[in-house]
Amino acid sequence: MKKVIIAEKNAIKIKIRDLEGYIRLGQNAISRLRHSKTNIQFNLNKIQKNKKEIEEFTLEISKLNQRLIDADCGLLDGELKKQMKAHTNIQRQKNIQTLKIKQNKI
Repeated sequence: MKKVIIAEKNAIKIKIRDLEGYIRLGQNAISRLRHSKTNIQFNLNKIQKNKKEIEEFTLEISKLNQRLIDADCGLLDGELKKQMKAHTNIQRQKNIQTLKIKQNKI
């Protein structure tokens, strides 16, 4: 179970890192658009769109940070066990289907 929790925490950290990169890209784009002299209305619309995306990414990061805290406290153990069980059942069904296919070929 400990490996599953570590894997979940690593996945969350990767998502956070990706979102932070998107935020940086959006902020850089806003900076470039502000200094642009042509097509002002288009630039303003694009700036608003980027600001909205940055807000969404920031909200997602805060949710992921809370999920990291929950993982450290053990609040996600039940959820991760259910996911593990479901994944195991799916994998078993795939293995059974593969075996049936191989038996039919023989």
